Amino acid sequence: MTMEQRIRELLVMTGAKFIIAAAGFFFLIPSHAAVSSVSGLAVVLSNFVPLSISGITMVLNVVLLAVGFLLCGHEFGFKTVYNVMYFSLTSLICFY
Repeated sequence: MTMEQRIRELLVMTGAKFIIAAAGFFFLIPSHAAVSSVSGLAVVLSNFVPLSISGITMVLNVVLLAVGFLLCGHEFGFKTVYNVMYFSLTSLICFY
């Protein structure tokens, strides 16, 4: 894979995660909809835990990443870590 293809792939992933975070901010959070994802679980847990939805999302994602690395090894991948961390940070920015 060439450097140009890698950069393009990174830009596409970044744009997609921004759209997903914006959809959560504008549609899912105001309606208190809990979809089947870490974000949906964070919406439910925010009623019981004194953390923001983005904070709960970050904690859950870090735990799941640790489990993924333990079970799958280092092949788990940069893209997964990048997507999870970027989504959590984008959610933090959107939700405040």
